[in-house]
Amino acid sequence: FAEAQRSFTRAIELNRLYAEAYRGLGMTDLELKDYQGAYHAWLRAVDLNPQDEKSKYFLGRLFYEADIPNQAAAWLREALELKPDDYQAMTYLGLSAEALGLDSTALQLYRKGLAQSNAQSKPYSWAYLSLGNFLKKHGDQKQALAVLEEGAQKCPEAHELTALAELLAADNQPQ
Repeated sequence: FAEAQRSFTRAIELNRLYAEAYRGLGMTDLELKDYQGAYHAWLRAVDLNPQDEKSKYFLGRLFYEADIPNQAAAWLREALELKPDDYQAMTYLGLSAEALGLDSTALQLYRKGLAQSNAQSKPYSWAYLSLGNFLKKHGDQKQALAVLEEGAQKCPEAHELTALAELLAADNQPQ
């Protein structure tokens, strides 16, 4: 990622108005755990291109990961205004809503994000995991298990989904 970071930095040196280079720099900074660098790069990308939905999404995720759900929600809502079918932004907005105690909103966003990812033929494991965890947390073990099992089938690369579904199934077995 250091080489990619140098490439994006060089592209920015050649053209300081190249918003996509700032977005790419933010992504490499994030991989290198330079959160401040990622934040500033994505802000610059948005300044240069206010229609840059992905940079707004990445800013929302960054704030969610930093446990600042109000800021996360604000950026994610902006991303969804630009691209209403972004199932990743919907899922993270659901996580932010849940962190803010807006459970009914979170549930709607999880379900909508999951439906949207499936409608695009891109099942999103994080949507399955988020909805499954939400349902489990609210005492709906049976539905949580069904969601996680479906996710494990549609997203076989997501090993955590399979492991969680197996744990939940074991919890539901009679002793």
